[in-house]
Amino acid sequence: MKEVGFKINNCDELVLIDAEDADNVFQWNWCASYRTRKDGSRYVDSVRCTSRRNKRVKLHRFVYDSPGIVDHINGNPLDCRKANLRAATVSQNKANTRPNWNKTTKGITMSAGKWMSQIEVRGKKVFLGRFTNPDEAMRKYDEAARRFFGEYAKTNCVL
Repeated sequence: MKEVGFKINNCDELVLIDAEDADNVFQWNWCASYRTRKDGSRYVDSVRCTSRRNKRVKLHRFVYDSPGIVDHINGNPLDCRKANLRAATVSQNKANTRPNWNKTTKGITMSAGKWMSQIEVRGKKVFLGRFTNPDEAMRKYDEAARRFFGEYAKTNCVL
């Protein structure tokens, strides 16, 4: 499918949409509302600006037209092509995130001289074990992430 890249007000980065959505998207003025994500990257909430008042409409929801949570498959909030969007639960959306800004891995920490692996599932932490090698701990996390979250899992092997 053909894509269109465009810049929105107060955002220097390119936003991607499908060409078939361009007419609907370009009827509105879009501006960026910045907030910092836990992983340190910026997230752009697109706001549809109207002449009377600004109504917050996230661009990815406008394009995907889903009442629930819409997940960016590749983790890039500026990529609003339909092939990169999917419906998700809160848990699935959270599973498809990068590590926090001060970490390079997901699901492992050093504890009592060993690498501890754990994963959060439906708001509960699941202990996966302690390991002498960080690679073993990452593998254990990755296995659990795939088991619990399937296609939504963001694993250490692809970070």
